[in-house]
Amino acid sequence: MLLCMRATEMNFTPILINPLITNKYSQRNIRKTKTDKIDARIIRYSAMQGEGYEWKETAQTLTLKHLVREREYLAKLEWIMRARGMSIRDKSTAIREQLPTSTKDILDCIEQSMKGVERQIRQYRKEEQTLLQTIPGIGPLTAAACISEIQDIRRFKQSKHLIAFMGIDPKVHQSGSSIDKYRKISKRGNTILRTRLYNACSVAVLHDNQFQDYFKQKKDQGKPYRVALVATMNKMARVIHSVWTNGIPYREPTNRIISKEA
Repeated sequence: MLLCMRATEMNFTPILINPLITNKYSQRNIRKTKTDKIDARIIRYSAMQGEGYEWKETAQTLTLKHLVREREYLAKLEWIMRARGMSIRDKSTAIREQLPTSTKDILDCIEQSMKGVERQIRQYRKEEQTLLQTIPGIGPLTAAACISEIQDIRRFKQSKHLIAFMGIDPKVHQSGSSIDKYRKISKRGNTILRTRLYNACSVAVLHDNQFQDYFKQKKDQGKPYRVALVATMNKMARVIHSVWTNGIPYREPTNRIISKEA
């Protein structure tokens, strides 16, 4: 990140390339020779083939990304401390004696910190956060995570590119007559966005909206819960792309026709 910032200040355009891509190019060398010079050639060749994307971070987007990830870290820490508290209570019950612990004090501190971070998150790109929150299931943290991780929705010309960025695109494996009954997702994408979208869909399908309709349609087709929910995540990603690209708040389809897209 520091190198990219310095390069931008010097009027260069940093390009980020997924290491999996450069690794594929490096496998063309049957000798498997690895030196700094060869690595530089591979990176240059990858860039010449149009791989990667332009790094467009700003101080604002970097701050928001830090705050969102700080909130994720605090949430994990809170879960760990609550589990530890339950374990201590069980031990206290077993020995019929209250064991000393600072768990409550630490939890109080974590909760206060989380509230402070959430207040700061709400100060960034308020209009876009409000726009994304018009989509069922998407709350303040999911909206902020989308903005911090995606930055500019115009990076993705089509919704399928956003789906791939999140790592919820299907991983197809077919050989001869062997075909996957249920396609797994690639998971080669942004973990934070994928988790947030999963949580958002889990909430959306509980209420009356087109996502619930779509989820039920997949369930009626015999799809397991997680498979149906992942399909709904793909649909929500397409809606996010449309709403954010057009800058128009979400509206339920007037006729509520259930989409046939997988």
